[in-house]
Amino acid sequence: MKVPLLWATLLFLGVALSGCFLAATREINLLVIRTESGGSEVTVTYRMPPPKEGKVYLLWLVNPDVGKSVRVGVVQPSSQLRGIKTRVDFWATGAVISIESSPEVDQMSVCDDCWALVSGQTSPTRGAAAGGTPTR
Repeated sequence: MKVPLLWATLLFLGVALSGCFLAATREINLLVIRTESGGSEVTVTYRMPPPKEGKVYLLWLVNPDVGKSVRVGVVQPSSQLRGIKTRVDFWATGAVISIESSPEVDQMSVCDDCWALVSGQTSPTRGAAAGGTPTR
C-alpha cells in the first residue's frame, strides 16, 4: 500500500515542478518611478520564447486613462530575465509586449492573440476616457 502512495506523491511533485518550469518561460515585470515633471522612469524585465516566423515582439508603455501609449522598441526573445530601462513624458501605468508583423508599426495591435505579455493597468479605469489607447 505504501508503494502507490509513493508513486502518487512523486507524480504530483513531477507535475507541480514541471508547471513551475513551464510558467517561467514567459514573465514580465514593471517598475515605474514618477519624475518631478510628471513623466516616468521605467524598468521592464521580461523573458519569453521566440515569436512565430515573420513576427516580432514590441514593447509599449501605456496610460489608458489619459490616452497615452508609446512604442519603446523591439524586444528580443530570451530564456533568461532581461531588462529595458527608459523614460517617457507621461505617467506610465502599464506595459504591453505585442506581437507584430513589423517593428515599424505606429500603433499597437489589439486582438485576442496580439498581446504576448501584459503588466500593470492597460485598460481605462471606470469613467476615464480611453483617448484612442487600445483596451482589452
